[in-house]
Amino acid sequence: MKKVVSLMCIALIVCTLAGCDTKKEDVKKEEKKEQSEKIKGKCHAVECIKQINVESKLEDINQIIGFDGITKDGKENTYYWEIAKDETIKVVFGSNEKATITAEIERSTIADKKVDFSKYDELQKIVKSGITYDTFKTYVGNVDGVITEKSSISTKYTWVAKSGEYLNASFSNSTNQCRFVIGRVKEKK
Repeated sequence: MKKVVSLMCIALIVCTLAGCDTKKEDVKKEEKKEQSEKIKGKCHAVECIKQINVESKLEDINQIIGFDGITKDGKENTYYWEIAKDETIKVVFGSNEKATITAEIERSTIADKKVDFSKYDELQKIVKSGITYDTFKTYVGNVDGVITEKSSISTKYTWVAKSGEYLNASFSNSTNQCRFVIGRVKEKK
């Protein structure tokens, strides 16, 4: 009888402690989520980059993002806006006064369950001859890519699957053609 009571007490203690750990982990996950959602400025990087164009002046970009960018490493033509913990906008002004705008973001934050790389092998074969953005989308689940870089020459899009697989594809601004794709996609059998 004493053994049964002792075992029940031990089981109760173990269950109680396990429940506490689960609650602590849930709280930590919630805190991490809240931190990633907190932004400095008016928009997340993926939204800000859509509003900035290559002809935008520094003052206009500061206005769009909601605060002034900073320079680093003494490069006066390169500006950074740290929007959130894992989100930065980087703008490099060229000698022609046109900018290259880059959204540096944690890929997991833009993962989409609809992204499907099952046609990747087919996609690889036709990219070399050129493929338009709309056609490219049909090979990745008919999902719009997230703009991660803009220049006067091209626009780079990123697609991320929930599995962590991803593709980056640059499309010419003049022809809307992509001839190069890079990323990490698991081989399909």
